[in-house]
Amino acid sequence: MRVGLNAGEVVVRAIGNDLHMDYSAVGLTTVLAARLEQLATPGSILLTAATLRLVEGLVQVQSLGPVPVKGVDEPVEVFELVGASAIRRRLQAAVARGLTRFVGRQTELAALHQALDRAGAGHGQVVALVGEAGVGKSRLVYEVVHSHRTQGWLVLESASVSYGKATPYFPVLDLLKRYALYH
Repeated sequence: MRVGLNAGEVVVRAIGNDLHMDYSAVGLTTVLAARLEQLATPGSILLTAATLRLVEGLVQVQSLGPVPVKGVDEPVEVFELVGASAIRRRLQAAVARGLTRFVGRQTELAALHQALDRAGAGHGQVVALVGEAGVGKSRLVYEVVHSHRTQGWLVLESASVSYGKATPYFPVLDLLKRYALYH
């Protein structure tokens, strides 16, 4: 099996008639992915720089340099996927690259610090962070968990994932597995 990956805008068009409808993606993005698939050796996965930007830090790649690709004027920077990294979340990849200074969120930090103080005093706490994607929930948790207030604490993380919907209590099971690793 050979795989070519590219990311970008595509046009999706309908193919078929009223009784059966299929859809096809067309455009340079899909053409480039198909060309990379053709260039890949059996058992390999090739990706473009556009795709690498989306998964940077989450995968390990080897640069193959600029490669001439049929139908594209300029050579394309191509990478071969070597494997997955130990990093599982985008925030972890951002931490590895270096985070910007954390500013604001005093109200949210105060509420979380108050919950930490209560938990430290032996009163169990549960906190739910709710917000639109990209507003900084993960970064807020990261800053609190990595602050001086949690030094000496055993901190375990778990998360829900879309493919875990079929597994009852998936985040709890994941948390228990992580706890077992530390004990």
